[in-house]
Amino acid sequence: MRVPKRERGQLSRRQIVDYSEFSNIGYCKLTVSSILENIQDYSAVLVLTNGRLTQEICFEFGKKVTALTVRPILITGFVGVNLFDTCVGYQRRLHSDVIFMNAQKDYDDCMFVAKALGFSGTNVVASGLPFIGEIKKKFDFPDAIETVVFAGQPDVPERIVERVYILSQLIEYARRFPERQVYLKPRHKPSRKINTLYSSPL
Repeated sequence: MRVPKRERGQLSRRQIVDYSEFSNIGYCKLTVSSILENIQDYSAVLVLTNGRLTQEICFEFGKKVTALTVRPILITGFVGVNLFDTCVGYQRRLHSDVIFMNAQKDYDDCMFVAKALGFSGTNVVASGLPFIGEIKKKFDFPDAIETVVFAGQPDVPERIVERVYILSQLIEYARRFPERQVYLKPRHKPSRKINTLYSSPL
């Protein structure tokens, strides 16, 4: 098994051992040429990157495998929960042998696009998020709301004015319900400096 080496956010050896069945892992660069190097030695190529890079990999993969007698299977998916542009994401992955979708809604949207483009859509599979697994525990809803946690995202919404609007709404909510604890969980490490607009009192 070979995986791209990241500058940050790389899975540790302990995480790989504890949460996967792989032990012998090699690394490559996060580039199209490095990812597809010696692909004839592998049974499958699993691509879970952003849409643009995935599209480039699919294109180069198609050119490489034409010269192979036996080729690996190309599997693509989305890196997380699809917040928008599911249809565009599908079009960037439609030449994959298998495309994993995270939810039934994503599957239905992609099947609609597939039919519109004249594809059968038989390579689309609704798999769910692989790291969640089956949730067997039943949760009871509390009688009253005591704590609210809002998890920020790195690029949604994208515009600064929209981010400021969300923050203002959270502050207004906290003022309206002073008996509740309201937390904002930013998507960055505590040591990282952020824009003064976010760190200034509002």
